[in-house]
Amino acid sequence: AEFNCPLPVSSLPSLPFLPPFLPPASAGPGHRPRDASTPLSAAAADSPGQPLNVKQWTTLVLTVATVCAWSFWVPLGLEKYLGAMGLVGIIPVASFFCLGILPKEDFNTRINWSVLILIGGGLSLGRLMQRSKLLDVLSMALQAKLKGASFWVVLLAVAAMMAFCGNFASSAVIAMITLPVIAQVGKSFGRPAGLIVAATLMNTGAMGLPVSSFPNSNSFAFLRPGGMSGHYLSSDDYVRCGGLITTIALPVMVTVGYATMCAMGY
Repeated sequence: AEFNCPLPVSSLPSLPFLPPFLPPASAGPGHRPRDASTPLSAAAADSPGQPLNVKQWTTLVLTVATVCAWSFWVPLGLEKYLGAMGLVGIIPVASFFCLGILPKEDFNTRINWSVLILIGGGLSLGRLMQRSKLLDVLSMALQAKLKGASFWVVLLAVAAMMAFCGNFASSAVIAMITLPVIAQVGKSFGRPAGLIVAATLMNTGAMGLPVSSFPNSNSFAFLRPGGMSGHYLSSDDYVRCGGLITTIALPVMVTVGYATMCAMGY
């Protein structure tokens, strides 16, 4: 069967419960089946054994270097030289356009600037909350509200908050803003690892809008070829299918996830 929706790896905890629900959600009211006359196609790859050209080697080296810089950001102490991890991602993008690997037309027509600005604004908001000590204020307020509650009640509150907030901004942005607060709340209950694991899984399981995660943003930015206007996927596709996955992931997290964490000692 073919569904007009992405299924990220973060939905794996909910997969056993999805088969009865996903087909009717994908083919609900307003569903737009893909036109068979414009099939999806992949670009033809070079013949096997053909050596890489200069552009391909340049792309490979820049990509590997960028990933290594992100992976060893803390051990190499790159923050004092570059300031933020996001600046590292600008280097290969600027290089691709300056060296002619990507045509300048792509800069204006193929890049979804609205999504990038939204993601960048969320990152800025997260950095602002860290530097202004607002996270400390929120942490103390949550600890006061949840004082005396059982760990399951705290887990339910955290998972519900992540399921709601994770739909309206990128998963990375939500994690940057909320996880430090959740870690402080978890420390007050003596189980920070359990709350962080639950919040992270629920954050990645929230996928009800195109801006909910980078995979959602990438799939939403895919345009129809051949001069046809519009995207392959619409916001309705994400609301129906992603919202369903989020709705199922929440009770799974506070039941099966809670039992699993208790069994593993989190």
